[in-house]
This record gives sequence, structure tokens and C-alpha cells, in this order.
Amino acid sequence: MTGVAGVHCVLFALFDASEPPNRAAMKAQVDYVRAAGADGVTILGLATEVGKLTFVERCQLVDWAAEDVGQP
Repeated sequence: MTGVAGVHCVLFALFDASEPPNRAAMKAQVDYVRAAGADGVTILGLATEVGKLTFVERCQLVDWAAEDVGQP
């Protein structure tokens, strides 16, 4: 097992005007922090957002982030 090292940016949960999570905006956010040199990302780290998401939405954000950073 390897340790966690480097800079890991906490991502915001970004929403469409009608309130579901915004896929394009989430991907753009991941792309931006990776291009800026982040070693990793942290999602669902802002307590004010997590409580407003359904379980399905939380899982969706985790899946999207994993996909965007190239993890299975």
C-alpha cells in the first residue's frame, strides 16, 4: 500500500440550474485542478454540500471523479 502524498484539491459539488449535479462542470473542475498540478482530488469534502445530496448523487459524483482522473 502506498501513502497519500502531494496536493489534493477539494472539489465543489456543482449543480445545473434545475439542481442535479452538473457533469460537464464537474469534469471541467477536475481537468482544471489536474492541469494546475494537483496530485489528486477530494470529493464530498464540504459538509454543507454532502448533506444536500442524495445517496445516488453522492455515488454519481464519486464515479464521475474516478472516471475523470482515470481510475476504475
